[in-house]
Amino acid sequence: MLIGQVLAQPFAKRFFVARFITNYGNGMSPIALAFGILALPNGSANLLGLVLGFTTAMFVVMAPFGGVIADKYGRARVVGLTDMAAGAVLLIQVAYFATGQVPVAVF
Repeated sequence: MLIGQVLAQPFAKRFFVARFITNYGNGMSPIALAFGILALPNGSANLLGLVLGFTTAMFVVMAPFGGVIADKYGRARVVGLTDMAAGAVLLIQVAYFATGQVPVAVF
């Protein structure tokens, strides 16, 4: 199938744009978090390692549950809802970073 034929399909362009935005945000989030943590008055490499390690551990613990939930409710719905929830959590983190007072629990 040629690219033109793929893009002629209903919702194909919207799908590619949505995937690009999601992947870009997921890729940039740890980088922005690292710069944000290191820019804090009490930010350090130890705190950054703690936050990124905890994030990775939670991903490893929750990934199997995400698969089970996606099987039950549909992959597209679960991915959409979790992306929106992640965006909301990220907005909360940004609000704390804007004030300069970020408790460790916010990470």
